[in-house]
Amino acid sequence: MSETKEASAKTEKTDFLKKANEQLNGILKEAYANGNAVFQLPKEERAKVQAPALFYRNKSGEIKESMVPVTNVLPAIQFMHDHQKTDNRFMVASAALSDKSIHIQKGAKSMPMVLFTKDKKPYTVRVFNLSDLTGENVPKTTVSRPRSNSYARDMVNYLAMRVERGTFKDNMMMMCKDAKEAASKNYQQMKPRYAEYDKRLKEIKDIDLSKPVNKDDFKGNFMHMMKEEMEGKSPTHYVVNAAKKAMQTLKWPEETVKKAIESFAPASAYDGLDKKRAPYKEYILDGIKKSKEYQASKQAQAAK
Repeated sequence: MSETKEASAKTEKTDFLKKANEQLNGILKEAYANGNAVFQLPKEERAKVQAPALFYRNKSGEIKESMVPVTNVLPAIQFMHDHQKTDNRFMVASAALSDKSIHIQKGAKSMPMVLFTKDKKPYTVRVFNLSDLTGENVPKTTVSRPRSNSYARDMVNYLAMRVERGTFKDNMMMMCKDAKEAASKNYQQMKPRYAEYDKRLKEIKDIDLSKPVNKDDFKGNFMHMMKEEMEGKSPTHYVVNAAKKAMQTLKWPEETVKKAIESFAPASAYDGLDKKRAPYKEYILDGIKKSKEYQASKQAQAAK
């Protein structure tokens, strides 16, 4: 390629990136001007924000899933809100169009995204929300990353705070940059909590259920029960079900169960972050006490 052609290609690429960034910021600017931006929603609505996920096709032709670069997060969330999409998953348009078993619904709208190569060079793509795609090869798995959701909500809430205080500037790019910095600061503060959560979760997953546990081993028994429930019929409720077993089968006193949850349950690592919210152990025990199963058990004991 001649120097002239190389320069022309670079200029064209720069123009594409500039245009894509303008479109991304434009999604937010238009929504804000219309009073319909996600950061103008009530607090309870902002708490439901889901971070977007992206499906693409790798060099081998396989469909893979990844996080969305931060540049695209707020515009993608706004796009979902504007088009009444509850699905937080997107797919690169070329990946969908190259697959004969994937069909794009009539009238579907795409949006731009700026992605990065492994050596961090930016490039642009168009993406469709998965709710606008049908066919056998449309990914079936749901994608929800709690930490990505928290990061996205921090960005949205930061902008909401700027609007409420009257300090929102008429420069969407700068506002998004400030929101990213605020969310990154919160993430750094949360890292020790995340590390503790990961440590506890790994310890549960590493439990060997084939090894018996001494009846007097407080930690061993609760960890064993959590691992059993994690591999059972209701894996998402493994702490609740383990606590039920501890109370009903092992006859542990309520305070002992609370101590076990506080000491070993991963989610207890986040206790104290929200002063209005009770500790995780209280949340779990309160739920158990309100269950029909627990109430029936108490009534049966009282009748004896």
